[in-house]
Amino acid sequence: FTFGGTVVNLPPYITSKMISAFKQLDLGVIWKVNITSPDPSRIMTSKWIPQNDLLGHEKTKLFISHCGKNGQYEALYHAVPILCLPIYGDQGYNSQRVLVKELGLRADMRTASADDLASMIKQIVYDGKYARNMKKASDLYRKLYKVPKKEAAFWLDHVMEYGGAYMRSAGQE
Repeated sequence: FTFGGTVVNLPPYITSKMISAFKQLDLGVIWKVNITSPDPSRIMTSKWIPQNDLLGHEKTKLFISHCGKNGQYEALYHAVPILCLPIYGDQGYNSQRVLVKELGLRADMRTASADDLASMIKQIVYDGKYARNMKKASDLYRKLYKVPKKEAAFWLDHVMEYGGAYMRSAGQE
């Protein structure tokens, strides 16, 4: 769970609400936050977390995020469903898109209760549709958006091995 570099310290009422929600779960939680964990056996807290590496770990089942652009694309790449807690800017739009495409859920962290948050977390983790939808979106994203240097290298190798005449349109003659 992270808000990227956007929010360093959460207001105490939100921190306590999140802790209450996490305590209702039978899941381990890794949380980027500037507090000491109230339950280190289940909730690991740290001031810094390698977000992309964590999202790429096979045991990561959910990403709780403010739904900024970078985190959203990292979650998409690694096929990790998202619980969006937007704060400002494009995060509202991003989180609405996640909701509509059923890649996760969205909540207002100021008004959602600990029970609401715990329920949403359980819904995303245990209802397979979010993982399936995110996996499908991730596969599509990976196929459509390749690394430009790798794509260029592939086509250079391809043309050197097979020639490129067959790729030219007869209409160009």
